[in-house]
Amino acid sequence: AREVDAVVLLLAPGEPAAPPWPERMQRTVDARAAAQAAALGFERAAVLPLGGTSQSYVVLAAPRP
Repeated sequence: AREVDAVVLLLAPGEPAAPPWPERMQRTVDARAAAQAAALGFERAAVLPLGGTSQSYVVLAAPRP
């Protein structure tokens, strides 16, 4: 089975794309996924602005072996 190597999460309005990740998420499910990703050493790989809003998606990637 393949391991998860990236997650895409929705930041709350106006939040920067920077740690601490769980505190910056729009939804509870994103906050939980962010906490798990942070515990596994995932780091920011990309930020995708959500056009017409003050929100962005953040892509967290797993550390490379």
